[in-house]
Amino acid sequence: MKKLVHVFLAALILVAGAEFARSQDAVTPERTALVKELIEATGGKKQFDDISSSMLDMQTASASQVFDSVFADDKTLTAADRAMIKDLTTESIDRMMAKSKEFLAEKLDFDKMVENVFTPVYAKHFTDDDLRAMIAFYRTPTGQKTIKEMPQMLTEIGVSFSKTIIPEYMEFMNATIEAEKVAIKQKLRAKKPGRVS
Repeated sequence: MKKLVHVFLAALILVAGAEFARSQDAVTPERTALVKELIEATGGKKQFDDISSSMLDMQTASASQVFDSVFADDKTLTAADRAMIKDLTTESIDRMMAKSKEFLAEKLDFDKMVENVFTPVYAKHFTDDDLRAMIAFYRTPTGQKTIKEMPQMLTEIGVSFSKTIIPEYMEFMNATIEAEKVAIKQKLRAKKPGRVS
């Protein structure tokens, strides 16, 4: 039995080593050139910038909903308080988004992203023939329309998500937290009667 385990482990190590070696050799110069050509055919930097902008828009919408939900149930706030909170949260969100844009501009070098992120991932998941087929597609009118419409579609999906799923999720989480608080208090009371109210 011990010998069988050793044989199995040796086989496992050999397979893992072969897979690692294969993955290291997968990014050939030709595949690297194809990935770069695909990125160029899809609008490359512009699409990256557009998607980044869409993500910031989604973050803005989400942050706004989060801030709104924090104060939504506070019955002590007057209309003037709520107006002031709205102004303050708008200013806060604007500051956060400005910092996010600054961070992205400083930290995300597109050429390095292509080299260190996109190329290895595309090389792992697509063959040279796959990459050539995608390049051919993105050079067609339908491919170009896909590129053009995708950032707006992502924005619309994000806004829809933040209007539908996020409020339901927040409501669910609040109810879940309240239920857990009740359960914890009950367990404490059962363990030490009279000490938790």
